[in-house]
Amino acid sequence: MKGESEEHLFGPGNQIMLILYDEAAYLKDDIDGVRILFTGARDKGKVYDEMKRLVDYHEQKDENRKSFTTGNDV
Repeated sequence: MKGESEEHLFGPGNQIMLILYDEAAYLKDDIDGVRILFTGARDKGKVYDEMKRLVDYHEQKDENRKSFTTGNDV
């Protein structure tokens, strides 16, 4: 996309990038390889909910990995 944009990084290791344009938003999750383009004012407003969902999902996933114990560790 062309035009002015703002980039914001979120999530573990700053691997979730939100790029805001005048009429669109692009959400890029490098952890799972997810790319979402939100176009128009109505859909652009949904990007913050989706970004929060992705950040929460990855934080919970990391917490669950830390609490996992293998049979060798017991």
